[in-house]
Amino acid sequence: MRNNSEDFIGELLFTTFEDAEQSGQKKLDVNLLLNSCDSPETLFLSIAPHLFSSDPQHQESAQALLESIIAYKPILLPRATSCILKQIQDSLKDDGNNDLNISSNFLKLLLLQLQHSDMKVVKDAVASILCIVSHRPNFIPAILQELLVQKSTLLSLEKSTVMIRTYTLIFDIVEITYKNRLTVLQREYQPQNTFTAEWNSLMESFMKGISSDEDPLMQMSLLELLEQHCTRNPTSSDECSFLLLWMNSNHLLNKVLLHMVGFPNLKEMHPFCAGAALRLLGMMMATSTSDSDVVMEGAEDMNKSFVDILIHYGRLMNGEVEKIGYIDGMTTWISSCVNLKLVMENDELMEEWLSLRRGSSKLKAVVINSVAKVLLTNLVADGDDEEKTSDDLKMKLYKSIGTVNDVGSNHDSTEIIMTYVKGQVGELRFAAYDLLTAVANLNKAKGAHVLMNFGGFFEFLINRNQETVKEGKELKFALVKAIWDSEVKGLLADNIVKVLAKVVSDGPYFVARVRDVALE
Repeated sequence: MRNNSEDFIGELLFTTFEDAEQSGQKKLDVNLLLNSCDSPETLFLSIAPHLFSSDPQHQESAQALLESIIAYKPILLPRATSCILKQIQDSLKDDGNNDLNISSNFLKLLLLQLQHSDMKVVKDAVASILCIVSHRPNFIPAILQELLVQKSTLLSLEKSTVMIRTYTLIFDIVEITYKNRLTVLQREYQPQNTFTAEWNSLMESFMKGISSDEDPLMQMSLLELLEQHCTRNPTSSDECSFLLLWMNSNHLLNKVLLHMVGFPNLKEMHPFCAGAALRLLGMMMATSTSDSDVVMEGAEDMNKSFVDILIHYGRLMNGEVEKIGYIDGMTTWISSCVNLKLVMENDELMEEWLSLRRGSSKLKAVVINSVAKVLLTNLVADGDDEEKTSDDLKMKLYKSIGTVNDVGSNHDSTEIIMTYVKGQVGELRFAAYDLLTAVANLNKAKGAHVLMNFGGFFEFLINRNQETVKEGKELKFALVKAIWDSEVKGLLADNIVKVLAKVVSDGPYFVARVRDVALE
């Protein structure tokens, strides 16, 4: 039946609708056409290849036929978009020289689907566009131009849902061009040659939306969109994503974000967006490479200016949501030894960051995870021995957990973290595993040596029955493996090394029998 329908479609497209009317033939009977195929999918799969024909008139006729069928029976649109997506994916899956001729009318048709109420249609349309862009980046200027043409409908503040969908697509396109520029050397496409006046025009509605305090939900959505796409890309200054470059050079955006965190002179922050704004400022400051990128214009030292922002935010924040934003913003910004030193030299910042004496389990887990994140970060350092400088600072940071939380009880960092890793609260236990593993990976043997010197730590490592949750078993095994892979192994007694070797060889899911436990 498929071959018959393809022949029928080919014959139908050979003669356009206008030619059919001029020759006195009846107008196309869509119902008859649908009944002639075993399913709508068969019909759409037969039409789809003709949408990308090398003959422009053939393309136009195929699109007109498709639109006639959908106009007659709109419920078939999700099936049509699925078949079109499949055709595009099949044509480009080998990333070879397969022809894919796409007309501006077809691009317009795809982009119009961003306004559709059926999310299946929207997702298929977006997937089709991104597939085209991924394999044929030369289509990007045409897509951006079509977005500009449809700007009044797709990027209207009055249609916030459609606007967010469209900016999500735009940022996905930006991300794809970024990856192409870095990894696909045979493609000579350079995104900075495209995102000029067109880019600024596309971002007008974005800036209006993010600046409007009258619609905080819109502001939250746009900030979340920026965060999602910026965190997918590297945040080191030498590999800065296009969006971060744009953000750093956009003084209006800088002022909006500073206003949201109440800096420098406001007595309150944005009730919903302060945390996200601080995280974005942290990303921007971590990747700023010149004085023109400084968030605070005229500041002598952009790193110290962010310390001032953190202090101001810490004094204004109220509640755990803002506290989590504070911690995330700080750890995002700590990308160098200089930045970490600036934080560690400020007692107020260290107290707000590392305190585990109050707050929910979720907040404490965020604190512990943030320290682990910094320990795992490849901090940029000045001087000849960058690794030693970085690891020494990280070790000092880890020990500061005990300093901040001890309060005269003579508890060090490992003792405090071990209380959480042996506790019953899953998120705290998992965070503690991550931190201990990060410590074990420090400075060849130094971090692992500190842990192994803690009383009862070795017995905890080899106890395979204490952890009962799958995720916990995997995290604990990662800790054991980090100890095993470190140079501390050469400092341990042979019998201890032998036991560790067995634990590693048994894997994360081994459960010791009661008899074995008794013998141990």
